[in-house]
Amino acid sequence: MLKLIKTELLKLKRYPIVWVAAAAMLCGPLLSWFTISMDTSGTYAFPDFSDNVIWTNFDAVNPLVFTLLAGYIISREWADDTLKNLLTIPVPFSKLLTAKLLVIAALVALSGIGSFLATVLFAGISELEGFTANLAVQSLVQMVVMNLCVYIAVLPIIVFTSKKPGGFVAGVGFAFFYGVCGGLVAGHGLGNVYPLTAGFALINYRIDPGAFSEGFAYNLPLCCTVLALTLVLSIVLVLRTDKYVQKNGHRQRDAAAAAGSKSKKR
Repeated sequence: MLKLIKTELLKLKRYPIVWVAAAAMLCGPLLSWFTISMDTSGTYAFPDFSDNVIWTNFDAVNPLVFTLLAGYIISREWADDTLKNLLTIPVPFSKLLTAKLLVIAALVALSGIGSFLATVLFAGISELEGFTANLAVQSLVQMVVMNLCVYIAVLPIIVFTSKKPGGFVAGVGFAFFYGVCGGLVAGHGLGNVYPLTAGFALINYRIDPGAFSEGFAYNLPLCCTVLALTLVLSIVLVLRTDKYVQKNGHRQRDAAAAAGSKSKKR
């Protein structure tokens, strides 16, 4: 497994999508910065800006970006036609997929750090008050942990769409819809049972009446259970990918053989 992870890390150098994802991590802080710059109804402090960035990342950016990043990296084995060689070594697809998902999890954590640095930068440009070392550490931890929670929430989508070449495109579209619905769900008292919003309890995100329903309170055990069940579902899906990929590989080989025989007859 360690060799597979090392190999996947080396492959990242060839993937331009990684730089797209790196640029995307600036979207949350940038959108939040535009929001507070245009809002003249009140004053903002660093904690308010940090909370705004976390919400924007969860709602509009990260579900789509994480699914796109993971789907592209996984689909390269199909597009580059390297999967058939790996399977004959043999390397089970589930093991290869696990290595890729672990590498992507590391990228997700790094994107949280990058988002935090961008948040500090824009807060400095706007000269926001309330920045302290304790609040900075709290903001960093919240962004990294929330990113990982969002990644767990979209993991079943990533794994389910990884079994078919090009399947991740549909997954990206669904992930965007999934993220947009997160804001609606939080406003109707379902924040503890929706996988995307369950991470808010882990980071003790400020309950804003404008985002959450009136009287809403976190249920930490329930939120942890929801994320754990989502992770278990993802593991089950990963373990079941081998059989599907083998069947799909046999179909492709049979189709290629049939096409070859027809060309010879001609």
